[in-house]
Amino acid sequence: MSVLDWLFIGLLSGAILFGCLSVGFLLLGLLQRKQYRKQQQNRPKQKKKRKRWQKHCRSLKKRYSRQLKRSGLFFLLLLIFSGGSGYSRYYQLTNLDTNDGEIIVQSYFLIDEVEKELMSIQEGADAVKVHGKLREMLEMLVSYTSQTPSNALTKDGQQLLRRYYNRAMEFGLNLDSQSAESLNQGELLTDFLDDIERLQTEQQTIFKNFGINESALVQKK
Repeated sequence: MSVLDWLFIGLLSGAILFGCLSVGFLLLGLLQRKQYRKQQQNRPKQKKKRKRWQKHCRSLKKRYSRQLKRSGLFFLLLLIFSGGSGYSRYYQLTNLDTNDGEIIVQSYFLIDEVEKELMSIQEGADAVKVHGKLREMLEMLVSYTSQTPSNALTKDGQQLLRRYYNRAMEFGLNLDSQSAESLNQGELLTDFLDDIERLQTEQQTIFKNFGINESALVQKK
């Protein structure tokens, strides 16, 4: 499990514990308050007994007041830990984990480099030399995008990443299967560049959905 998984479990467990303690001290305080009120109704007439009664009543009052304060404190901790566990879970559902983040970033750079190499062929570069460079990049792209998205994400988030991974992997496999001679065919080359454009559109959707700063990635190119 990831750090966020353990954090969520820890916060949720703490919330449950504090909830139980809050209820326990509340019930204990109410019970002692009931005893205090009962004692108030049994005021002794004798002076000696009255002093012991007053002392006992003060003790009961302090005890039930203390229990109610403890109950309030644990209830406050319950709210804090519940909020923390809820936020950690929300963060998991709406943000990429380390593995998916790495896949998105690396595929972004790889697809950008593949596009540049294909465009260089359009501009007259030696397809044989470019083909050698492409093979390594495409193998890396296929390796990255052959993985499955984290199941901690929402169903929509998983579906969005799964669709992108599948299309990027299929693109990598198709392009890798082409010979250097076939890449000199203008129509086929245009089709692959169109595929890249569609992948880049999906990248933009992913960036927007998961709050990824593309400008920071551009600066790393």
